[in-house]
Amino acid sequence: MRFFNINLELNTFGAYAKDMSNKGANQGKSSADALAKQLQETRERLEQTIEDIGDYVRPKNIATRGMDKVTDFFKTDDGQPQAQRIAAALASVVGTLGLLKKSRGKKES
Repeated sequence: MRFFNINLELNTFGAYAKDMSNKGANQGKSSADALAKQLQETRERLEQTIEDIGDYVRPKNIATRGMDKVTDFFKTDDGQPQAQRIAAALASVVGTLGLLKKSRGKKES
């Protein structure tokens, strides 16, 4: 995916515009056509970049990336589950639930 290429696009256009101004006005129509083509290409690339950014920040895609990171955390490089990490996570959950139950029991007394 292409992300955040706006700066590159603007720098490319800036170099192109400088080159076109150095060629002079004697090329007239062809320079204007070339500039119009360059602007259209830049516009299309910027449109694609904005679409890519939109896809990147879409909540469903953010959630999918997060789940992939969590899943990868509990797997080895060859895709097998890591028992130590799973056990540690379960122990944390059980301990947290135990503390919540204990703290709620004290409030009701």
